[in-house]
Amino acid sequence: MQWFTSNEHESNIHVAPMWTLASFKRLKHISSQYASRFSLIVAFSPTGWTFGKGKKKSPGRRWQQGTVIRYEVPYSEHCSFTELK
Repeated sequence: MQWFTSNEHESNIHVAPMWTLASFKRLKHISSQYASRFSLIVAFSPTGWTFGKGKKKSPGRRWQQGTVIRYEVPYSEHCSFTELK
């Protein structure tokens, strides 16, 4: 537990609710709150919906709007790695 803190000014890595990561509008709001500390926000959004019918298979998708980058990373609590792959 020595590596964790609830003081947001003591860390460059922040955990946010899933619903926050799904919206660039919300991510841009977070980015504006930290504009004096960070010039770029990188978000990792775990999702089982990275792959789908007609979508090109890749290890994840990358989206960028301005200074906010979001990666959708294949993840599932009920599927094995093989099933996701």
